[in-house]
Amino acid sequence: MKKLVLSLFAIMLSVNAQAISDKQFTLKEVEDYMSSLKSFSADFEQIVPGEEFSKGKLYIKKPGKFLWKYKVPTPVKIVSNGGLVYFVDEETDQVTQVPNTGILFSILSKEDVSFNTKYLKLQNLTQTNRRVNLDLVATVDDNEVPVTLIFRKTGGANLSLMKIISQNQLDQMVVVSLFGHDSNATINNDIFKVDIEDEF
Repeated sequence: MKKLVLSLFAIMLSVNAQAISDKQFTLKEVEDYMSSLKSFSADFEQIVPGEEFSKGKLYIKKPGKFLWKYKVPTPVKIVSNGGLVYFVDEETDQVTQVPNTGILFSILSKEDVSFNTKYLKLQNLTQTNRRVNLDLVATVDDNEVPVTLIFRKTGGANLSLMKIISQNQLDQMVVVSLFGHDSNATINNDIFKVDIEDEF
């Protein structure tokens, strides 16, 4: 389960909405949408072929704060207060510090989002009257990882990030979808705190 959860760092998200739009979004407009999300929450589902289905709640507060709280199949969480990142097993109260690398920070936690950086490169942008798809290549630990971000057009000039498809360290496809997205939600900083007294 721990490897499955940590694979989230090589990827990321999704929103449930029904809309059709003829607007053609530019890359800059997609980046501006992601940058505009200063804080948000959503329910998520994560699917990895051959692994147990998992789901939970996601909280993001820029810059750098995030909480992935898994409810199924086991209660664990990945959390950062903007600095160190921790994996917390809520059944055993075990806390483990994990690397804070990966595209999670580039896509979700940074204030100014760009899809053309040293570690993240745009390969293709396609869209229909319902969706915008970005095909990217992320560099993670000197390895190139394909990443697809799927946005739903929610009417007018609005977007919602609805799904992220990528690969974990075992080259398995990982699909993360978000539902019930609350943009610019009010989030208490206390949820990003980790009690690590017993680790020292």
